[in-house]
Amino acid sequence: MMEDIGILTSTDIVAIEQASIDMINEKFGSDFSDKMHRIDVSVQPRYAEELGMGQRNYSVNNL
Repeated sequence: MMEDIGILTSTDIVAIEQASIDMINEKFGSDFSDKMHRIDVSVQPRYAEELGMGQRNYSVNNL
């Protein structure tokens, strides 16, 4: 079970995906996603950005 690391919202599905990946890796280590899923989880947001579905750059505003 993973501890709660917060809630993210966005109108950009690519930015929210990238932010989620970054937050998980920051909390649990930069290779956590690779170890957990045994795949490169950054492939989907990179490809989605290439398709014009959104952008991977984002900013986090803490409330």
